[in-house]
Amino acid sequence: MSYAQIAIIAVLLATMGMFLWGRWRHDMVALGALLACVFAGLVPGREAFPDSATRR
Repeated sequence: MSYAQIAIIAVLLATMGMFLWGRWRHDMVALGALLACVFAGLVPGREAFPDSATRR
C-alpha cells in the first residue's frame, strides 16, 4: 500500500472512532479530518478551501 492509502485509512479510522465516541462535535471532527488530509498532503489546500484562495 502506498503512503496516501495508509494515511487516508488512518484518517478515516480516527474520524469514525471520534464520531462513534460522541465526545466531539461532528463539525469539529469533520474539520479536523479535512485539516489532517491537507497537512498530510492528501488534499490540496486550494481544493479544500476554495473560497479562501480567491479572496484578497
